[in-house]
Amino acid sequence: MKILPFVFKDLMRRPGQLFVLLAGIAFAAAAAFILFSLRFGIEQSLYESAARKNPLSEITVYGKSSPLFNIFGQSQKVLNDEVMAEISKMPEVTQVSKHMIYSNLASIQIEIAGQPLQTDSLIFGTERKAITSDLPRDATWTADLEKNSVDSPIPVLISRKLIDLYNLSLAPSAGLPELSEDTFRGKSIKILPGYSSFFPTLGKPAKTWEGKIVGFSDRVDLVGITIPLQTVEALSAADGNTTRTYNKLFVTLNSAQNVEKVSAQLESQGMHVTSLQKEFKEIGKSLQLIQIIVFILSSIILAGAVILIGNSFWAILSVRSKEIGIMRAIGASRKTLSLIYFIEVGIMGFAGGILGTLIGLVSNAIFQKLIAKQISLYSISVESIFKPEIPFIFILLIGSVLLSLVAAAIPIFRILKKEPKTLFAK
Repeated sequence: MKILPFVFKDLMRRPGQLFVLLAGIAFAAAAAFILFSLRFGIEQSLYESAARKNPLSEITVYGKSSPLFNIFGQSQKVLNDEVMAEISKMPEVTQVSKHMIYSNLASIQIEIAGQPLQTDSLIFGTERKAITSDLPRDATWTADLEKNSVDSPIPVLISRKLIDLYNLSLAPSAGLPELSEDTFRGKSIKILPGYSSFFPTLGKPAKTWEGKIVGFSDRVDLVGITIPLQTVEALSAADGNTTRTYNKLFVTLNSAQNVEKVSAQLESQGMHVTSLQKEFKEIGKSLQLIQIIVFILSSIILAGAVILIGNSFWAILSVRSKEIGIMRAIGASRKTLSLIYFIEVGIMGFAGGILGTLIGLVSNAIFQKLIAKQISLYSISVESIFKPEIPFIFILLIGSVLLSLVAAAIPIFRILKKEPKTLFAK
């Protein structure tokens, strides 16, 4: 333990060289901290978004709807009440919710930023039990088409991704202000079933229905509005289509452990099934590219840090060559001197890791505020894009020490290999 006072005293004698070495270690640690925080933050945001869309013990079963709206472009089983009854009889199934698409042209009219907007839109219908958590407590999820008016409108849900899409693409290019959920909540919307604003000659709306946006969801479809299932059935019946088929079913299981088993059974019957577990696998594949980029950038930064730390410590040892020669001449062994210098480098590595972590935390906070200020996302939490994991901080501190020891090893062994007379000559 007598070595430590000597080490600290020796370090304090060279503040300039100490600063250069400390800066190199801190830079590498801060860069790695920011890169991996970004990677962890993106991963968590994607997983949270997937979890909001698909609960852990639920699977979504897709079937064939209309050829015009066949999402997957492959042969699938038609989902009807008979198939739904078969799924409901499975012992692992506790609830099945229906989801229907209005298989005809449709458009909507809405006022955005004081300007009227009419655009084509798909119309989806779903049961209340499928989207209960997304509805305000006082919101109804029924509609009486006979009494439909501004005072008794059709309740409408829209996807949060739709707001993000507008804010990220349409608003900047058109010079329009960004919108929020508060902008849309409670807004009136006109629904024109059977009519296309893109192809007005293909149809004419029999009637314009009044709607009202009552909430937002990550579970509803991006490319349209979602209204009560019975309303879609009534609109379809008005067009002469009384066939009750569904484009997907939300199937709740009694345990998340049964997801793979039930999914395999339904897929063997010609149905396409997705689940949170499958979403996680897909996210994992998508994150591989981010992992590769982070690995490459980190490798470049670490290689540069090793060179910088090695050169800095070689410069420090070169200045101290005569001092090292004197200590060697009076009996200090190579082992003792190498221990002293490795302790010095280890202390510097630990201090640089702490400083780099603090710089990383401050940088993350600044980046987070800039992103939150520039981008408003509702389907993904931007508040956690730069999110470090606590275990990684400890790994970073240990890595900083090891990196410093590895970078300084060659200069230390190189100068201690020389004879004292050679060191005196410098």
